[in-house]
Amino acid sequence: MSDNFDPDVSLEGEELSLQTVFPTCKSIRQYEGADDEGGRHRIVFEMFAGLRVLDLKGMNPQELTAESLAELVCARVECHFFVKYDFQVDADNRPLDEECLALFAQHNVPFNVWPYWREIVQSACGRMGLPRIVLPPHRLQKSATVAVSKGSSNSIGPASQHG
Repeated sequence: MSDNFDPDVSLEGEELSLQTVFPTCKSIRQYEGADDEGGRHRIVFEMFAGLRVLDLKGMNPQELTAESLAELVCARVECHFFVKYDFQVDADNRPLDEECLALFAQHNVPFNVWPYWREIVQSACGRMGLPRIVLPPHRLQKSATVAVSKGSSNSIGPASQHG
């Protein structure tokens, strides 16, 4: 929280603005042989999410520079999540495909992290004396269908885009 911001005094009659960073993957690490038998791989996704609370003091955010917006930040909540998944691998014990992992990190991991991120934002803002901020539930959006080739159980890829 900003040193010159007192939520009990500064928020009277003020309207706050929120800026958020949706949970985003920062790194993916693969570990072979995550169990004693060596038939599983452990994947660790490092995810980052952020939120900042701005006291715009009646100013239009579209007219402000990044530097002047940074001066209006009265509180921020940032979090790194390390999300572990264990995957069963084929008999060749090959690492999982990088493209598949990137798609998984973009779509599945944020969905799994979202409830924890919502709770962190709500509880951190309450502890800072800010008004209760409740992020909405994460809703799945239909962005692509998946085609599975009948010849191979490992051939999965986007078939078409839907809006």
